[in-house]
Amino acid sequence: MTETLPIQIRFSDVDSFQHVNNCSILAYYELGRVQVMEKILGRGFHHEDETVVMVYVDLDFCAQIRLDDQISVTTRIEHIGNKSVKTYQEIVDTVTGMVYSRSRCVLSGFSKKENASLKLKDAWVSALERFMQE
Repeated sequence: MTETLPIQIRFSDVDSFQHVNNCSILAYYELGRVQVMEKILGRGFHHEDETVVMVYVDLDFCAQIRLDDQISVTTRIEHIGNKSVKTYQEIVDTVTGMVYSRSRCVLSGFSKKENASLKLKDAWVSALERFMQE
């Protein structure tokens, strides 16, 4: 299943070249990932001791995003491992469907208390698998 999150581009997201700054694009992707993970694992899952943290991100810029563009972030789960979840995301034009950017991310199970990676909870894996099949 793919989740779609409409993004409102703020004036402060635009740089001196009149396009959305790369840092803002990363923040848009984060919004999409958080929306999906909260839908799957429950609101506030990231405030618990056992959570997931981003350990890898790969980002391709395909076209410039401008202030007046209408965009959405699409997010899907690509793979579930023992300790990690891989996501695939795109920023797309909601009018034309053009892809502005693509991103792959790895989220790792993590214990804040132990400050170490951990195996994903069985309940999380089950919920993630259900989401993938929807």
